[in-house]
Amino acid sequence: MPLVIRLRCETAIPIEVDSIRMEDVVKQSADEVLRALVRQGNRPVPLGELFDASGSAAQDATIVWQGDCSRVKGIGAGLSAGRIVVDGDAGIH
Repeated sequence: MPLVIRLRCETAIPIEVDSIRMEDVVKQSADEVLRALVRQGNRPVPLGELFDASGSAAQDATIVWQGDCSRVKGIGAGLSAGRIVVDGDAGIH
């Protein structure tokens, strides 16, 4: 079962998630991933303030991003292994 990260609500402020890296999330529970810091505009916030998460990337090294992520930047940045699936729109970078 993949790690599913779902945006809870639309935002006009860009969110940078390049800190969510496969080599880290394959070792973490969904709750641990939600504590990771991302940037919303110019401020760091825990991923869990903006997203819900379930499942785990431990078995299949897959992260699924769900929702309107058109303002979410850096999805899959630096991916060297694993798989990223976007179920919805994806932002730049």
